[in-house]
Amino acid sequence: MAVFGMVSAVAGFVKVRYLVDKAVIDNCVFRAHYRLTSAFLFVCCIIVTANNLIGDPISCIADGAVPPHVLNTYCWITSTFTLPHQQGKPVGTHVAHPGVGTYDPDKNETYYHSYYQWVPFVLFLQSHL
Repeated sequence: MAVFGMVSAVAGFVKVRYLVDKAVIDNCVFRAHYRLTSAFLFVCCIIVTANNLIGDPISCIADGAVPPHVLNTYCWITSTFTLPHQQGKPVGTHVAHPGVGTYDPDKNETYYHSYYQWVPFVLFLQSHL
């Protein structure tokens, strides 16, 4: 019983302490800024996560020997890359997209892109800062 009395006394002090007015160090513009920014980043996180879960987050080019869903999962996990030597070629006639083309691992340099898996997590963390 003595412990309960001590805990209730401390709890009463804590409640009273939080009821006292705190110093306000920001104005309505700053409050709107950090609240709207947090809300905006959280909404972006939800949209990107929904797109990753519902839509197709990545679409790899294949010749049809491997089922498309298997290849897309492999590309999603291992990351994707572009080829710097394919950057300057005309799109539509020589390459499908800048940096996409035929690849020879012994001759061609690659530039890996593996950021897209972490975008929802980073947006979530930024929205809570």
